[in-house]
Parts: sequence; structure tokens; C-alpha cells
Amino acid sequence: MSSGVACLTWELNAAVASPGTALEKEHLMADFSGQSLSHLAPGEEAVFSSVSKSAADLQTPGLGVKLDGVIIGEGLTLDDVQPKDVSDSSSSVAQTETELEQEDVEVDPDLGRLRLRLRKVPPTERQPVLYFVPTLNFSRSNNLFYNIDPVTDSMFSPGLLFWSTPKIGARTWLSLSLDGNLTRYFKESQYDYNLVRFKAGVRQQLNSRMTGEVGWYNQQLFRTNGDRFLKEDFFYLWLSRRDFLNPKLELYSYYNVALDLADPDNLSRFTHFLTVSLGYYIRPSFQVGVEYQFFLSDYTKVKRLDYFNRFLGRITYSLNRQNQLVFRFGFSTGNSSESYLNYNDFLFSLTYSINFPIY
Repeated sequence: MSSGVACLTWELNAAVASPGTALEKEHLMADFSGQSLSHLAPGEEAVFSSVSKSAADLQTPGLGVKLDGVIIGEGLTLDDVQPKDVSDSSSSVAQTETELEQEDVEVDPDLGRLRLRLRKVPPTERQPVLYFVPTLNFSRSNNLFYNIDPVTDSMFSPGLLFWSTPKIGARTWLSLSLDGNLTRYFKESQYDYNLVRFKAGVRQQLNSRMTGEVGWYNQQLFRTNGDRFLKEDFFYLWLSRRDFLNPKLELYSYYNVALDLADPDNLSRFTHFLTVSLGYYIRPSFQVGVEYQFFLSDYTKVKRLDYFNRFLGRITYSLNRQNQLVFRFGFSTGNSSESYLNYNDFLFSLTYSINFPIY
């Protein structure tokens, strides 16, 4: 993901968000044409490489964001966060006790008559379907905007995510999220911006290892003075698979294809995003891993094709059920039909997220 704007989504969705979002992140590239756009402030074209690159990351359904113990969009069985039908255990226990009281129990005469006492088991607690996830992200890169003239800078991005998965079938859920981020650069503050995104999709558990989702999301980027400089509508399809090679070694793969209808329309494109991750659980709360990512962006209104590869190391630590820290570091390389773009960079990112079940 982009070391600039895209980094803000590494642990956020896709959420979402990943989700995901969310995760996706997640959940989750230098994809703006080099032509001059009249609605931009002077020099603002430079930041577009980083801003647009975040689009693929935003489609990731939330890599690394735990929602009540579930990694959004990473192919886990979502039954763990869905309401379960519970019979009236209180009434059934009471009925059993009454029947036992009316029943003579033959026992040893020396011990007398024994009465069995049953312990009431409380009903299974209903699992939440609505979550609130604040995140804090810090990242740094030696080529923040993927420009031929590299810019080294750091960025800070606080974000808020609301995410819900109401169940609509035996293995089918709605996937709804609303999130926003404030992106602030340490040195290139003239490119600070705010992001708002809404996502709606249908998620299907294909089998015990695979999950798929189809849907739409709208994201809008604003300058700090409130002026919008980018609007995008993504129509996406993603598939994910998770395999445990042994009890501690996990292989996760994810593929996303999307049509982006952008305003300005010369930024519209087809995107393909693939990631493969191998993680090892040192403890249930502590995982180390390596990731490979590939992104391709094919523009529909201009003659342009971009792609890049990214290689990352990852350390994930869950402080408890609700709090999580994720550290990523690595490098990327790629190419573009636009001569002013340079995809080579080294980067790292630290993200802290908190999961609050609401309902």
C-alpha cells in the first residue's frame, strides 16, 4: 500500500476494513494522470499519486483490524459474531427439576433417598453486529508520493469506523461501513486532506476457508478548507481464502477487482489487487508474518497503465480482546506509462486500533 495516503488504510478497512474491511483496511496507487487539472491547487497533482494509490488499499476488507476477535474480510467464519438462536433454557431446566422431584429414586438404604439438583445454564449471549473502531496510524516513506523526485516525509492519520454485518441468510451477511480519516503530513502540510467513505456489500461464506463479497463504496477527499477535490465510486468483487498449514502457521490470500468511476473522469479505471500473507502465531496474541502485494491500474479515459509490487514484514500484537498494534515495514517497486512516476520506496507503518461492540 502506499507509503503516503494509502498507509492510513493498512489496519482500517476496509474495512473495511477493513474489512474489509475490514477490512477489509485493510481494510485497504500512483494513479492520477499527469495532465494539469484546473480544479487543483498549484502543485497538488504531486499528492495524487499517493491519494489515488490508496484506492486499492481501501478495497481491502480490513487486514489486521480485529472486530471482537474476528479479522474482517480475512475469510474467517463469521458465525462467531452473529446472533445465535437460543432455546428457553430456563423453562426447560425448571421443567426437568419438577419431573425429578416427582420421581422416586431407588438408592442404597444406608444412604437414603438422593435428589439430583441441576445447575441452570444461562442462555448463550447474543453476539454484536455493530462495531465502532477508532484507529491511529503513523507511517513514513522515502518516496511518499511516488514521484520521480522522491519526497521523504511522515504522516499521521486518526480514523473512525462504524461497521455492521447483519445476517440475511445461513451463510450470507450484509457488509455495511462508514468511516473517515484525517491525513496530516509532517512536512508537506499543503497536501493535508480528509477522507469520508461509505460502503455497502453482500458477503458470502463459500466454504469453511473461503469468503467472497460484491458491493459498492463511495469515497470523497476534501482539502482542509472543505473543498472536495476527488470523488470515486467503486464497484468491486473480492475473494479471500485462509488456510492453516499447521496449528500456528497461517496462509491468507486475497484478490480484488473493481471498476472506479471517478470525478474528474480522467481518473476512472479498472483496478486489480492481490495479496498473499504467511503468518506465524508465536502466541495467540502475537503473530509475525510476511506479505506480498501486487496492484495493477488500467485507466479507461486516458492511455495509462500502472502496476507495482510490495514486499512487507508484519508484527501483530493483540493487547487484549479489543486493542491491537500492527507494525509493517518493507519496500515496493513498479512501473507506469507516466514517466514522472517512480514506485521505488522503503516504508514502515504503525497502527493502533480499538474495537468497541455497540449492538
